Amino acid sequence: MGFLKGFGIGLIIFVALNFVFSMIIAAIAGIIGNYFIALADWTTIFSVLFGSITITPHLIIFGGPFGAISYTGLVTAIANNEMALILSLIFSLASPIIAAILAGRFAGGKRFAFLAWFLIAIICAALLLIPNLVILAGTGATMETYLLQTHFILFPGIINGVFYAPFGMLVSEAEFY
Repeated sequence: MGFLKGFGIGLIIFVALNFVFSMIIAAIAGIIGNYFIALADWTTIFSVLFGSITITPHLIIFGGPFGAISYTGLVTAIANNEMALILSLIFSLASPIIAAILAGRFAGGKRFAFLAWFLIAIICAALLLIPNLVILAGTGATMETYLLQTHFILFPGIINGVFYAPFGMLVSEAEFY
C-alpha cells in the first residue's frame, strides 16, 4: 500500500509542478496567451506535463545545449535579462527533486522510495515518447529515427530516475533488517 501511495502522490506532484512551473515561465516570458493556444495541440500537453524528465541534471548544472546554471550561462542570462531561462533551468531541477522527496516520504521504505521515483521517471519518459513516435509514424520516418527518439527520451528518463531517487530515499522511513 505504501508503494502505491508514494508512486501516486509522486506522479501527481511531478505532473502538477511541471504544469504550474511551465505556466509561470510563460507568464514571465510574456507568452501566456500563446501558451494556452499551444495547449490545444495534444502533443504540447505531453511535453508540458512530462517534458522536464528528458533534461538530465548534468546538462542543467554543468552546461549543455540548453545553457546552464554554470557561471557563464548564469552571467549571460542575467546580462540579457532572461529571467525565464534562469527559472526554466531551476524548475527543471526543482520539480523532480520535490516529487522524488514526496514520493519517498509516502512510499514506506527506502527500496520502495527508490522504486516509486524510478518508475515515475520511466513512465513519464515512455508517455513523452508516444506523441513523438506518432508524429514520426505519420511522416514515414526510418527505423533509425525511431531509435534516436527512443534514445533521447528514454535514456534521460533512466538517468533522472537513478539520479533523483536518492533524494526520496533520504527522507523515507527507516527500515530495519
